Amino acid sequence: MKEISLEKRIIMVLFVLAISVGFVLFHGYGEVAEWVDYFIHYDDKVNSVAGHTLNSMEADFSGDMPVRSLLVDLNGIIAKTANMDALYNDKNIYISQDDRIVSVQKKTSTDYEYMQVLALKDFLDENGIRFLYVNLPDKYTDDAVFSDEFAIESYSNRNADLLMKRLEEDGVSVLDIRDDIVTENKKVRELFYRTDHHPTVETGLWIASRIADRLDEECGYHIGETFFYPEYYDRIDWQSCWLGSQGKTVGQTYIAPDDYTVLLPLFPTDYTFQTEAGPVNGAFELYLNDDYLAGEKDIYRAESRHDVYYDYSCVNHLIGEGKVLIIEDSYGRVIEPFLSLGIHETDTILMREYKGKFDLKSYILENGYDTVIVSYSQNMIGEHDDPTSVNRYMFSFVSE
Repeated sequence: MKEISLEKRIIMVLFVLAISVGFVLFHGYGEVAEWVDYFIHYDDKVNSVAGHTLNSMEADFSGDMPVRSLLVDLNGIIAKTANMDALYNDKNIYISQDDRIVSVQKKTSTDYEYMQVLALKDFLDENGIRFLYVNLPDKYTDDAVFSDEFAIESYSNRNADLLMKRLEEDGVSVLDIRDDIVTENKKVRELFYRTDHHPTVETGLWIASRIADRLDEECGYHIGETFFYPEYYDRIDWQSCWLGSQGKTVGQTYIAPDDYTVLLPLFPTDYTFQTEAGPVNGAFELYLNDDYLAGEKDIYRAESRHDVYYDYSCVNHLIGEGKVLIIEDSYGRVIEPFLSLGIHETDTILMREYKGKFDLKSYILENGYDTVIVSYSQNMIGEHDDPTSVNRYMFSFVSE
């Protein structure tokens, strides 16, 4: 039986006391009747809702508790006061000394990723389609930084180093954003939100400029640098307005909410976007999901702002060249919109949605792309090793 650490025992006791106080002071007992009714009709709910579990019942109940936010905040105060920076290690959440959430990555052979990328490249080469692999960084570019602070080995960068080396040795064009971080003397953790594992909007603009530069250099594009100058954008800022999914777990009293910035071009734009409702014509501003920017007062109920930008497939009517497929992860939400400013037609795809049952080869040929980009966070490397991971099929490009 797994032993519970002393730290966790302490916080469990304090948290139960906090719940008890909140239950009385904020009339949480008013919810008891609903919970009793929940149990009385539990059999009906099990029969009508597949996969209903005690955990989902608890989530439904606690999510509606009027004191839920208070309890999360009390939990955060207790954890921060006790300096429990690894309290949520079972959720792969660690709080660094500079108040940023970081995560550990397990060691992997990279064999599956290597074979799948090579198979995709061979297929593209046979059909005269250009290919670029983009490695997007973790919140630390040296694994020793993680082990020195938390006394735990993380293999995020060593996994990426190994895969990039193997791909480059076999002729794959690789753009490793970690190299650009070093070249431009950027501080990697400042490129990400503190309470979330995603890059900021400003980082997305910068990464798009690095991809555009490689497309110009190797693929004959003429995108240039003009689209990526920050001064050519209207900047809209919100202060301390949101928590990432990881931040919501530990609470705003443990780690302060993030700021958020939207960037909108000051120059003319003209698109046709492929939306769920069909084609829509308009300017770059249609990339924004206004619902995610609405002012939800409860920071724990507010939508996560890492995906304020839609990842639409689109046609840019002001650019005459390029038809690109970007195979992306969620980092792409802040990269693809800016990269699309210099490409005539941009399409995106998220492989995890298809669970290994998508005919990518046929899709590429049917749509006539001249360039395919795989743009992945290095955290995707090794996800195929875990049968339970939602990202298990991110590298499933060709049939096994």
